[in-house]
Amino acid sequence: MKLNLMIDTRTIGRPGERKAEAFRNDLIEALKHRFGGELPDSLGAHLEAVSVEVGDYSHIDIEGHTTSNEAIIKRVVHDVIKSTTAQADWQR
Repeated sequence: MKLNLMIDTRTIGRPGERKAEAFRNDLIEALKHRFGGELPDSLGAHLEAVSVEVGDYSHIDIEGHTTSNEAIIKRVVHDVIKSTTAQADWQR
């Protein structure tokens, strides 16, 4: 499974280039941790790649696994985004 994410800048406040890159790195690390190892088919079996961009809107694209439940994966991704923003207080 491959995850391609676009995160709205409002999620982390008004980011500068460094802030956006730091958030992007923290989120990728959190997603790799959450989806690391072997997963049930409903969660995409395993994570092959993840890309995160900070931009004008939010979007989650899931590629490469036909038996996965996209609604569950998107819910997990939203939870990881929420916990990542809460940990480092990205709104400042």
